[in-house]
Amino acid sequence: MAEINLQEVHDLLISVAHEAGRMMLTATPSHLDSGTKKNCTSSHLTPSPSRSASLVPYMHPLLTTHFTAADLVTETDRAVEKMVSIRLLTPYPTFSFIGEETYVPGKTHLTSAPTFIVDPVDGTTNFVHAFPAFCISLGFTIDKVPTVGVIYNPFLDELYTGIKGQGAFLTRKGGEKARLPLRKEPEPLVDLSTCLIGAEWGSDRSGNNFELKSEVFKKLAATKEDGGAMVHSLRCVGSAALNIAYVAAGQQDVFWEGGCWAWDVAAGWCILIEAGGIMASGNPGDWEPEVDGRKYLAVRGAPSGQKQIVEEICQFPLQHPSIISPTSIVHLSIQHFKQREYFYQVESARLAKEISAREVDGKGETLMKQFATLIREQEKKLEELSRLAISLEEGIAQQAINFKEVVRLEKEILEIHGQSIAKRQNTFNVLAKEIRRLEGNVRGLKESFTTIPVELSRVAKSSISEVAARVAATVAAATEELESRVVEPQECSDRQDHRAPGEKHSQ
Repeated sequence: MAEINLQEVHDLLISVAHEAGRMMLTATPSHLDSGTKKNCTSSHLTPSPSRSASLVPYMHPLLTTHFTAADLVTETDRAVEKMVSIRLLTPYPTFSFIGEETYVPGKTHLTSAPTFIVDPVDGTTNFVHAFPAFCISLGFTIDKVPTVGVIYNPFLDELYTGIKGQGAFLTRKGGEKARLPLRKEPEPLVDLSTCLIGAEWGSDRSGNNFELKSEVFKKLAATKEDGGAMVHSLRCVGSAALNIAYVAAGQQDVFWEGGCWAWDVAAGWCILIEAGGIMASGNPGDWEPEVDGRKYLAVRGAPSGQKQIVEEICQFPLQHPSIISPTSIVHLSIQHFKQREYFYQVESARLAKEISAREVDGKGETLMKQFATLIREQEKKLEELSRLAISLEEGIAQQAINFKEVVRLEKEILEIHGQSIAKRQNTFNVLAKEIRRLEGNVRGLKESFTTIPVELSRVAKSSISEVAARVAATVAAATEELESRVVEPQECSDRQDHRAPGEKHSQ
């Protein structure tokens, strides 16, 4: 394949972006059909009254008689994507094209071929509500690497561009290009408490995914005293592409997203890297995410602190609960075992002191020795359990390695989600089986601990009973022996009275 002129591709993308912007700003009101965006799981639509175009200073974009609660599909999306595909594939017919509106689950895949990745209107809800945070996102990848990126917000007339190895720029209202990041000497990243974080609620606000996002938002916002990160603040812009552009410009420090698509991030990815930022995954330890990985953590350019910020934010549960590694379960169990070990040590000392205080006729000392023996036996059991806990911790490290493979499998499942629900369910079943196995190990350890106080009580009672039995037996034996040796005087008199007549006493 001949070498691709990236500057020509860049210039073409800018021209297409401006044409798309004009289409958005001059869209006429029309009736929409009831399709849904790819990042919206609901297809239930309810009527809504039309709005007047006079409510905004320009002709309002398509206003629908149908809408979802969070994410909308407009005719403008499809019209813009059709225009973009024609403009791009006419001069480059051998290149691949992936667009949000023409994506087919299970059939459309990102390959190593030169590929245009397009979101015709990113921020559709903002677009319909005339909120000035929507754009067209035009990315170009080679070997699955974002190589050219163009993001254009027509409402504010802001154009973000980048070419691999040539830097990233922002052009406002057709003026001069400003190199990104906008601050010439970006400040170091210290910790999350100094960061402005971009994050989105998304369209799917139900089930485990919604609970996960809510928990992460809570952890980011809460004070450190309550176990949170106490970030400087959170921003929900409503457009993944613009969020990444703002991080590239240095106007946001971090953008986290789990669940968006390649067309949401491909253009911004290139711009971010060229501005000195990094793109990590939402999965801990994954520093080389793929464009279609669907979990992204963008961090602005900084002289230091980028890796530390990623590691700090990855302490929170950024992945979906259904594929969380069982590591956290084992860690909690080990902590529980250590707490129980301490409890038994304290309880054993208390019981020993109590027995010592009840010494009676030397019996307490004997019981104390017996109980000390029992304690030593139980301490050996505790040592064995501690060694088992250490073995579990070593197993966690191996589990983390296995988990990376699980993440890869999850991505494959998501790619074929539209056709292979059964395959996805089977993978989840395997993970659930593994978790149940580990939980069984944990229950076994917990049962071992629960037998200790019962054992202590049984042995203590047994020891006291044995001592009492031995004392009673000794007393009974002594009494019997004494009775056998005592001769009653009356018995002697009776024997004398019964001598035969004339019998003499023996000398």
